Amino acid sequence: MTWPDVISAAAVFGCKDVGPEAVAALVDLPVGRADELLESLVEGQLVEALGTGRYRMHELLRQYARECAETFSTVPVPAAAP
Repeated sequence: MTWPDVISAAAVFGCKDVGPEAVAALVDLPVGRADELLESLVEGQLVEALGTGRYRMHELLRQYARECAETFSTVPVPAAAP
């Protein structure tokens, strides 16, 4: 599992912010590994740590990741959250 998978999963999930538990469930990883991947995204300035165990990505990155998931994923992507 790579950080693009994590970004895509978080984008498809549709929330403004997400915790490592949700990411772990979405990409079938242990929570600790999901948290490590999220922290690597913080270091790469692709997501922002909110300081409460939650992470947020910029809206443009979320839209791009969602489009990539819709285009390249073999798993159906649910309709966008409002």
